[in-house]
Amino acid sequence: MQKLRQYVDLIKQFKVKKQEVNALLGDEQTKLHRFFEGLATRCWKDDEDAIVRELYGEAFDTRHAPYRALKTQLKKKLINLLFLIDYKLSDELNDNQQMYYATVRISAAIKILLGRAKIIAGIDLCHYVLDIALKAEWTETILLISKNLRYHYSNRKPNKKKYAYYRTLYSEYFECYQAESLAEEYYIDISGNYINNRSTKKWVQPIVQGYVSELMPYKDKVQTFQFLWFFGMLELLVHMVVNDYRSTLAVCDEYIVKLENKPFFHKASLVMLYHQKVVCHLMLRQHEDGWKAAQKVAKWVVYGTHNWYKDRTLFIQFCLHTSRNREAMKTCIEVLKHEDFKNQADDVQEELKIYQAYIQWLVSVGKIKPNQSENEQIGLFRLNRFLNDIPILAQDKRGLNVPVLMLQILWVMSEKDYDAYLQRLEAVSQYRTRHLKNDPNARTNLLLKLLHKAPELNYDVKKIRKQTQKTYITLVNTTYDIMDDTHEIEVFPYDIYWLYFLELLDYEACDTEGSHLINNLYNISATN
Repeated sequence: MQKLRQYVDLIKQFKVKKQEVNALLGDEQTKLHRFFEGLATRCWKDDEDAIVRELYGEAFDTRHAPYRALKTQLKKKLINLLFLIDYKLSDELNDNQQMYYATVRISAAIKILLGRAKIIAGIDLCHYVLDIALKAEWTETILLISKNLRYHYSNRKPNKKKYAYYRTLYSEYFECYQAESLAEEYYIDISGNYINNRSTKKWVQPIVQGYVSELMPYKDKVQTFQFLWFFGMLELLVHMVVNDYRSTLAVCDEYIVKLENKPFFHKASLVMLYHQKVVCHLMLRQHEDGWKAAQKVAKWVVYGTHNWYKDRTLFIQFCLHTSRNREAMKTCIEVLKHEDFKNQADDVQEELKIYQAYIQWLVSVGKIKPNQSENEQIGLFRLNRFLNDIPILAQDKRGLNVPVLMLQILWVMSEKDYDAYLQRLEAVSQYRTRHLKNDPNARTNLLLKLLHKAPELNYDVKKIRKQTQKTYITLVNTTYDIMDDTHEIEVFPYDIYWLYFLELLDYEACDTEGSHLINNLYNISATN
């Protein structure tokens, strides 16, 4: 069902002409056309039994052969409709993307023409496509076309000068293809380690560095977009796997310049680089630069795509780090209510659920004052439901389990449940000792040290302020330049988290929506 719907969505998105749809699917009364329109309007959602009964009657269900045959027939028709899309009519594709889709179709036509000995037409198309492919640096297309032209000017219509040119061109781009393929293989091999696990991976760094060293001879020699992209990502990963944000930012800026100087615009690649750039600025507390980068990249992401979800998630984190709590709530609601949210990857959904839970806490303590509609959409926090909604990240032994545990501490302290607080605090401490590096100057350990002072001092906020001032200043001044923890761990920056915690102990200090945090609890100002 979902497979067919994605074909239909693309055909509707690019507005294939009605007469062309009718020519392939029949008039609007046929079962095939009714099935197509039902998928397009989503009137059936995922209830296949309901679809079959509407098309065939109450006696039928999804096991019946006519329905299975209809699905197969529609899929074949939809594939043919893809070739009727006029990409030039789309406002969602830039010039380079439009040329790519057109060239793919022409390349298929070349294979058909040459395969059926229609040499003149086939070679004419080869020359036409090659000019486009060279400008756009489509290595595989250049190889295909130059191979055909090399053979043509060697055997069918011998021409030494043209043969030498296409032979050299093929050799040059074959080397580019080898470099691109190797860089892509290494990138895929390493990037898989990031799925469902967000921790620092120091053991990965020597492997990535080895890949980079092996590919380094190509760096100045091969300048195609594809190679620059995958090799640049590997260079980024050398620093990203150890959360070295300052070095990562430098590499980001280097490859942003290289890709932006290309004569064509690769939006998806620049979006990924800018997203990493936003993370670096955030963790280096360069909030103004980070905000500018976030605003710039937001204009490039397409609503409802994977990059859009990633962009909105990162934007929520940025807002929570810079006390733009209401903007964080509004963005979270926008993402959660998107019709395709439940079809996103599990880790994407679960990360949003964590941010939603933190925002629900902010609402519960009055840090955000939503209107009635917003209050209904952001929902109420239920611990058991929350944990059931994040099965992957709740079990992540080196990643986002920490903010899950930290959130529970805020909730039980909000309810003044001191016994539950001690239990949660002990759980975090054990988790930290068991699974994460026990560095006394790591930010998570500094926060745990502060949190342990509360029961030790019988939750007396005046004594806690006095005796934790030195530790808090150390926390504020402990930067994110190189962290043992991944950036997602601190949903609230820990220095702000601690101030929120103190406010829970001191009703007189409770903040109101939109006001500044009470950093003068210690007569200092937090740097972020």
